[in-house]
Amino acid sequence: MFSKKINKFNNLLKFFEGRKRSPQALLLALGGYLTLSTALFGAAALAQTAPTTSGQQWPSRPGRLIVTAAPGGTLDALARVLAEDFSRNLGHPWVVETRAGVSGNLGAELLVKSAADGYTALVCPAGPFAINAQLLPSMPFDPQRDLAPVSLLAVAPQLLVVHPSVPAKNLRELIDWARARGKVNFASQGIGSTGQLAMELLRSRLPFEVNHIPYKGSAGAAADLIAGHVSMAFDNATQALANVRAGKLRAIGVAERKRLALAPDLPTIEEQGVPGFEATSWLALALRAGTAREIVQRMHAEAVRVMKRPDVVERFARTGVETRTSNSPEEFAAYIKAETEKWGSIIRATGARAD
Repeated sequence: MFSKKINKFNNLLKFFEGRKRSPQALLLALGGYLTLSTALFGAAALAQTAPTTSGQQWPSRPGRLIVTAAPGGTLDALARVLAEDFSRNLGHPWVVETRAGVSGNLGAELLVKSAADGYTALVCPAGPFAINAQLLPSMPFDPQRDLAPVSLLAVAPQLLVVHPSVPAKNLRELIDWARARGKVNFASQGIGSTGQLAMELLRSRLPFEVNHIPYKGSAGAAADLIAGHVSMAFDNATQALANVRAGKLRAIGVAERKRLALAPDLPTIEEQGVPGFEATSWLALALRAGTAREIVQRMHAEAVRVMKRPDVVERFARTGVETRTSNSPEEFAAYIKAETEKWGSIIRATGARAD
């Protein structure tokens, strides 16, 4: 029926062109056909762009990436790379919204309270996924029930660093100094952060007394460490190496099983007498549980594409961060399960507390 109407429409155009009739007469004669054509083409366009419950038309409007750490750190930089690329390649703007605090729970709770439509995503470290529920006295959400894992994004080695006023050049000297002091202050990126648990793990192997000072992200912790308000911290290699090279901090050891390519002369903590010591911070992406599977898979594909861009890999590698993605959302979910068990055993063994 539609094709017959179009043929008649074309025939009428030729008829009026041959007789040089006025535009007004043409419009009057063809008004019915124009109305029909507009309606048919409009219906076809709506069928192409209308949102569907399956998520096939995602995205059709702007989105936001919630970041659980203050601006200036690796997590914030990572989120802004994603937002810039998503805005360019998904056809709609994506903005970064900072919601730091409570070890990432504030940002995660904001995600959980948002619609499960794929337009609000969470960029955060391990805490909300695998640590907080085992460390904090209460949780405003259930990670397994309320978060939809999308992909791992990057891993950041941790460095043990001290303020230059601390008279220690290696791990043994640091422990001896700390024991002689009786109790020392250490900074972390927040309650339940890798920085806190790495220090608790170290204390379980080489006992000494500390006061834990949690911050809302790595930038604040580093600023107070540089200012001398705290004595030491485990910090991500990105930030720590920059401050060490600037003479603002001194590095004691790497919390990895191997030395860093960017600092080959810096020994690991394992090399300095703590066998098997390893504490790596990882950063990841999640959506609200209940989001359509097609949307989760699409966002996974987009995130993986971004993190595998050569310029992105090189940019973060220069600061000691390794971009690392999951092969699928299901693989990332399995990784979270393993990490939950790993950090849970450390929390139970060390008696780590949310203070």
